[in-house]
Amino acid sequence: MRTARTSDYWRKVCSRPYESRLNSLDYKNVTGIGQGQVPFGAGITALCGANGVGKTRLLETIYAALDPVTVADIPHRLRRLAGAEITAHVTIEGRDLAVVSRFDTENPTVSDNAVEICVTLVDTAIESVRLISLFTEMKNLDEFLEALSPREAKPEELELLSYIVGRDYESCQTYEIDEYEEMQTFPYFRVTSGGIAYGSEAMGLGEMSLHLLHWHLARIPQGSILLIEEPETYISPRSQAAFSNVLARYSTEKSLWIILTTHSPEVVSQVPIEHVRLLFRQGGQVTVAPNPTELLLQTVLGIRSRYSGVFLVEDKAAREFVLAWLGKLDPGLLQKFRVLDVGGDGEIKNALSKFPKVGDWLKVVGIFDPDMRGLEEEYNWPYTFLPGDGNPETMLRTFCIGRGDAVAAQLGRAVCDVEIILASLEGLNHHDWFEDLSRNLGIGYGQLMGALFTIWFESETNSQMALQALAVLQNTLSAGGE
Repeated sequence: MRTARTSDYWRKVCSRPYESRLNSLDYKNVTGIGQGQVPFGAGITALCGANGVGKTRLLETIYAALDPVTVADIPHRLRRLAGAEITAHVTIEGRDLAVVSRFDTENPTVSDNAVEICVTLVDTAIESVRLISLFTEMKNLDEFLEALSPREAKPEELELLSYIVGRDYESCQTYEIDEYEEMQTFPYFRVTSGGIAYGSEAMGLGEMSLHLLHWHLARIPQGSILLIEEPETYISPRSQAAFSNVLARYSTEKSLWIILTTHSPEVVSQVPIEHVRLLFRQGGQVTVAPNPTELLLQTVLGIRSRYSGVFLVEDKAAREFVLAWLGKLDPGLLQKFRVLDVGGDGEIKNALSKFPKVGDWLKVVGIFDPDMRGLEEEYNWPYTFLPGDGNPETMLRTFCIGRGDAVAAQLGRAVCDVEIILASLEGLNHHDWFEDLSRNLGIGYGQLMGALFTIWFESETNSQMALQALAVLQNTLSAGGE
């Protein structure tokens, strides 16, 4: 799939009107996860977290809320839900309903306003192992398949399969097998790649899983709710990202409301962060964080921080101010952007004008001191300004003079000591004042900048300036495709 098309699909995931929606889920007395409430995002929601945190149990709970009758026929799932009460807040064809299901050891009871919801639960990690084993052990496989009529993949479908698997296919036939040893309908695949033909029994688990995932997506009815258990299992990082894009395509084209569990950085990074739900344990209780920060996701999932761009600032003072400012309001940006001081506004201009565009993998943004406002020149790369007035050192010095008690409280020092040091620095220029204050207090320059920024930010006027400047920076990044 073309990159431009995948971006379009992900935009539509968040805006498309869906025929069937699970807006939120309330549950209590569920073995393994206790009680809680989970809101769901538009189109695709990712439930993520460390191993053993309860993602699978939550997905099973969602399935039970949407199709309690089917779950009642699965003894091991019914036993795990004994004593549970689950409320699904759904929208079906424009109707908002709260469907309550209560489970005992025999049968669930469902509220009178229950509606029929088309829901499918897919776990290809189990399915792929079972089917490869089944086909490997079938002694009369070719004879068995001769009685069936395979469906030949069309060119567009073949291109899609090649994209997610990472292998050029010349052909792909799908045999759908019904009424086999009381099993539900399942597929057999026969493909040709590089002139070599082979079937499901000769596939690796990753290749088989991807074919199964695509098969489920292709056959699931329009307007369904689809639940997927860890689609990344057995699959390479490249194919995980590719499959996520295909998932977005099917979600938009078939109005599929999709909820999946995952701990894959590749999958999580594709889903808009406002549609990621992070599960974590607090004692014996599982808590769901509906709006985790990227920094929190990196910490829990073990994602290595990789810079995707650079903020260019004038000097050391501006660099430490940016670290304090973004560290307070948007620490996730500091995980993606490195802050570099380049030695003045002229050097920022020079870098913005001469450094070439090198693709979407790197972004460069200039952040000038506030006294550069009014700059209207155009460069290769965008720019914005720090909050406040003047350079950071002068602005913070001016604000903190006469607030020795606040400085002392912030640094855990005696008020008298701090005021004596401040009095001794009167008459120095802003740069020397900052350097000498840092040295006389016995703390690092960055620590001092962070403390004075905190005091400055406590002013409502200053906090509003900081928030407005952050909004401009975020808009600048969005406009540049961040």
